[in-house]
Amino acid sequence: MFRHSTILILAATVFICLGGCAHRDSGKVTIRYMAWGNADHLAVEQAIIDRFEKSHPNIHVKLFMVPDSAYHQKLQIMLASRSAPDVMKVDLYFFPALVRKGYFRSIQPFIDADPTFDEADFFPQALEECRYKGQLYGLNVAFGGHVIYYNKTMFKNEGIPDPYELYKRGEWTTDKFVEVASKLTKKDKNGRYTQFGTNMPHWWTAVWLFGGDFLSKDFKRCTLDTPEAIRGLQWMKDLRWKYHVTPQPSESSMSAFSFQSGKLGMYSAWSGMTPVFLKQATGFEWDIAPEPKGPAGRFTPMKGNQLTVYAESEHPREAYEFIKFVTSAENEMWVCGQLRRSITTHKSVARNPEYLKAYTPPYQTDVFLHEMDYGRQIPINYRYQAWYEEFISGLDLMLTNEMDAKEAVKWMVPRINQALQEEDW
Repeated sequence: MFRHSTILILAATVFICLGGCAHRDSGKVTIRYMAWGNADHLAVEQAIIDRFEKSHPNIHVKLFMVPDSAYHQKLQIMLASRSAPDVMKVDLYFFPALVRKGYFRSIQPFIDADPTFDEADFFPQALEECRYKGQLYGLNVAFGGHVIYYNKTMFKNEGIPDPYELYKRGEWTTDKFVEVASKLTKKDKNGRYTQFGTNMPHWWTAVWLFGGDFLSKDFKRCTLDTPEAIRGLQWMKDLRWKYHVTPQPSESSMSAFSFQSGKLGMYSAWSGMTPVFLKQATGFEWDIAPEPKGPAGRFTPMKGNQLTVYAESEHPREAYEFIKFVTSAENEMWVCGQLRRSITTHKSVARNPEYLKAYTPPYQTDVFLHEMDYGRQIPINYRYQAWYEEFISGLDLMLTNEMDAKEAVKWMVPRINQALQEEDW
């Protein structure tokens, strides 16, 4: 009986192995690809893989997704244990620290030997953040900057000029932004706020709008202790505590004033939020406008995520082919043009009239295109996680009204400078 059962188990194992080894037996190369996201992201990633495998029948891509909150920790563990997948999506916030440790393989040799790869077709901003020591160690996905999502229905009901039209007339400034946000902020008869004009703008934008910056060009010194940077941070704080056009901490619990709720007039966020709002912001009309122009000009932070090849991958050429396909102009016409999950990294796509056609919100898609004109690279280096932690601690002291901007900067600058001078262990 025991012997008979053993034979059955062995037979079943052989059968399963034959099925599981089908890709290898059929001559296909299997590469593993790790990314993060939810069910919607999974569907898009799988659709991209299906398209790739159709045009590359000799390669099979095995996808596994990790939740956003656990992704970076999982990635670090796999890299340290030398069990990383062939292709990994890496957020720019972590890329500089990881690439210098030798975890990724340079794809420059593949690019140099590939006559079909047109480096000149990429916007320089999209390639620059993928370089290390002059070579490309990945290509950019989910690239983009911040835009202002705004509730058109609310604007119409309040009789307030449309921010996109103000932008077209050259009147969309930080002063006008505060004025508009103030008019959109409403209370009931008991003095309770029923809607707010805006969320809190990004700190990168706030500092740059007033002529300040975060770090010196050599990344060795914090430069927030200038009048311009302090003014930008104070403007950001004043939106909450002086003008009260954005919720204070006690008012923002449980996302009561989210953009999707219809109780927030404007929402500054990454371009990639478009698919989320298409699904969730359904009770009103909405569209997009650029960030307002400040005393120093119009700016938005620009960044993406890098698709990288593991340094010890056994199939680096196939991994490169997959990365090349995902970041190709053809694929971006679908992901960026139709799904609006990011903005294109290709000049040829940006010039294609089909790219800007819209059949669902947002309709003012030229805003995405213009991001390249005023987008600015975020000062991220290999010490970013350390100095950013000190910056956020100081920012929290300011935004909770414990300090003004000048006091917060005085608190954070020496701590940031110390973090910049330390070395990774």
